[in-house]
Amino acid sequence: MVLLNNLLLFGVSQRNAINQILRYASKNRLPEGLKEQMLAHMQLKFKTAELQQEEVLEDLPKAIRSSIALHLFHGVVASTYLFKGVSEDLLTQLVNALCSP
Repeated sequence: MVLLNNLLLFGVSQRNAINQILRYASKNRLPEGLKEQMLAHMQLKFKTAELQQEEVLEDLPKAIRSSIALHLFHGVVASTYLFKGVSEDLLTQLVNALCSP
């Protein structure tokens, strides 16, 4: 549960950080090149953190990764028109196939 919360917070914090940079650059009338450098630095920082999260997920046993994938994506796949009425077993297999490396 903590890992899932961290993943959700990661997206929110990334968006907040980018918005803060844009507001700061606008407020202080920074040149476009400097604003782009600031954004590039922030994107690199988040990409690095994202890679670390992927490593954490890769280190987990397959059963736990499967449970995470089911929790995150089962509802989306089940509500898709193409898969309405499909058995739970097939939905589980689809989600696992979509999320496996």
